[in-house]
This record gives sequence, C-alpha cells and structure tokens, in this order.
Amino acid sequence: MNTSIKPRHRLRRRLIGLCVVALLLGAYVLALGWFSLQIGDSVEDSLQAAPAIEAPGRGAD
Repeated sequence: MNTSIKPRHRLRRRLIGLCVVALLLGAYVLALGWFSLQIGDSVEDSLQAAPAIEAPGRGAD
C-alpha cells in the first residue's frame, strides 16, 4: 500500500470517486424509469377492452 499519498489527495480522490458513483447511479435511475415507462406503455397497448356481456334473459328494451 502506498502510504506516501497526502491526506488532501486521498480526500480529493474519494470525492471524485463519490461524484462518479453518484452520476452513474443517477443515470441508472433515469434509464430504469425510462425502460419501465416503455414497458408500461407496451403492456397498456396490448391490453384490449373486454366486450360487454349482457346477463341472460335481459335483452335490450
């Protein structure tokens, strides 16, 4: 392990790493939301309304 790294540089690396992780997590959340909307729209489009069935013996008057 390299112990010659100054604490300030170590903090800077950790902050940069944290920012990168936050950006990747944000991109993942946005992509997941977009895909779920696409799948939801696809499911809604594939559903069809069931035809109305009248009860037997009750005709239209």
